[in-house]
Amino acid sequence: MSDGRVISAAAVITNPTGLHARPAVKLTKLAKSFEAQLRLRVGENGKWTDAKSVARVLSLKAPAGQTLFFEAEGPDAAEALSNITELVRRNFDEGSQRERQFEGQVASAGLGDGFLVVCSRPQMDGFNGTEAANPQAERKLLEGALARAALQLERLKSDGGTMA
Repeated sequence: MSDGRVISAAAVITNPTGLHARPAVKLTKLAKSFEAQLRLRVGENGKWTDAKSVARVLSLKAPAGQTLFFEAEGPDAAEALSNITELVRRNFDEGSQRERQFEGQVASAGLGDGFLVVCSRPQMDGFNGTEAANPQAERKLLEGALARAALQLERLKSDGGTMA
């Protein structure tokens, strides 16, 4: 860090999953929004690392219950530390799994973290998506198919569960 006054702060990780990808991205994104130089370490004897680098923050592998120590230097250092420690105290704004169900978070270029939900119509053999021209005839076909299926099930039961 450059010459000047260095201030420090600390916060305990209460997020149950620790400082994993999503919280690390949130922390570094917030750190990058300040002009101050910021660094952090895990525990009193940990190695200092750049708080604006996702890769370096992830490399800390900080579990829940550990204390993160921060140092900042620059024109907005106090504001930066206040905001960052508050983010840690708020569990990195991690809500419940249900609250995050449709939220994605970019971790780095080419890498995303989130949930994907694909909605599509099921494919059904023999169904072309059109309505039946003759519902009574379709009903007879359905009843015939159900009767054949019932016979096959009865044969399976009587043959001990194997079908020739």
